[in-house]
Amino acid sequence: GDLAIVQLLLKAGCSINAVGEPTAVAEVVDPEFRRLCKEAGVSSGLPEAEPPKDTPTPLTLACGAGHRELAQMLLEASAQINLPAGDGRSPLVAASAAGRLPILRLLGRATEQVEIDQPANDGATALRLARGAGLLECVQCLRAAART
Repeated sequence: GDLAIVQLLLKAGCSINAVGEPTAVAEVVDPEFRRLCKEAGVSSGLPEAEPPKDTPTPLTLACGAGHRELAQMLLEASAQINLPAGDGRSPLVAASAAGRLPILRLLGRATEQVEIDQPANDGATALRLARGAGLLECVQCLRAAART
């Protein structure tokens, strides 16, 4: 279903690193995205109004929701790990906030250096969120990823 659709969209060259604007890939990744766009006055392709500035990237949505296969596919298509949305939350922060250890491991193995101390607009970092929630395995995974 959704993975096949995302594969087709990626092959067609759809944007995956856009921040603050709706993308076709984001609509597939997040089932609520279409509803949010409608509430924000944005169509699924051509903005009818200014899109919300905190719209996360498809990778951030996939990581926060724990969609490992989808996150892997987006990483293989050169999605940026440290690219924050308008609220400053990166895919790493989204995964850490949700305690998604398999996603954190995946991000830690990616070729791009992960920024575990990159703060979101509210000051939250992936490391601080994991530590604050008592997610010891997530903290260890983040520290290991920062050393590589």
